[in-house]
Amino acid sequence: MTERNRVSTIVGLTIFTAIIIGIIVYLAIAIQQNQAPTTSEAAGSALTECILNLRPDILPFYQQNGWDITQHDAIVSNWSGIDPTGYAEAAATCNGTTVATKICGEACTSNSQCKTSASGGATVCRNNRCESSACPAGQTQAGSACTCASASGSTTPTPPAVTPTSSPATCGDGICNNNETRAICPTDCPIVCGDGSCSSGESSATCSADCGAGTASLPNTAIFSDAADRLIVGAALLLVGLVILSYHKRHFAKPSSQ
Repeated sequence: MTERNRVSTIVGLTIFTAIIIGIIVYLAIAIQQNQAPTTSEAAGSALTECILNLRPDILPFYQQNGWDITQHDAIVSNWSGIDPTGYAEAAATCNGTTVATKICGEACTSNSQCKTSASGGATVCRNNRCESSACPAGQTQAGSACTCASASGSTTPTPPAVTPTSSPATCGDGICNNNETRAICPTDCPIVCGDGSCSSGESSATCSADCGAGTASLPNTAIFSDAADRLIVGAALLLVGLVILSYHKRHFAKPSSQ
């Protein structure tokens, strides 16, 4: 082999090696940037799962309203605003504590279950009923005000306890509200550039406000995703490397002896 052929072969192999190394690094970056986290979608926190086990009626109710029932944490968070008393009771049971949710006149087993009156007065559990500590036994009017009955037996009217009447948001009504998110209801909460969240379908090229300027992402071609673009470019570089290697083998091979 002549010195010229030897130099050409070395140059060709160096170029080919550099291309292969570049392809490996390029694909490694592509895989790292496009790898999705492997988390269980149909599960929430330990408290959330405990509450849903105690209240099996919650998920069917939200499913009927068009919610994605795999989003357990979001559903329980929404429900806690609709039925704060029910949430407090369920959370207390799951946490092994007692929460004061009973108003005057309701059944109880301990003082800790009785809420203070609407005016802030103390309450106690007497004869298995929540009563005002300021009233004689059996003389507390039922209700959140916990007023005492008059000596004649008549009572002062008190407003009934307020019961939550609102319902969860309905997926598909075109309004992104009541803790709805893109994961729960993409119909009502579409991807919006500038919302501060780099969502699936957004990239540094299409929405730098959410995804940052970025340096490793390829421009969005509107034909392929960034991952597909990287794989296509990687395959093209590999093909170029093979062509260069084939060219050097064919044109700079050691001549056969005569």
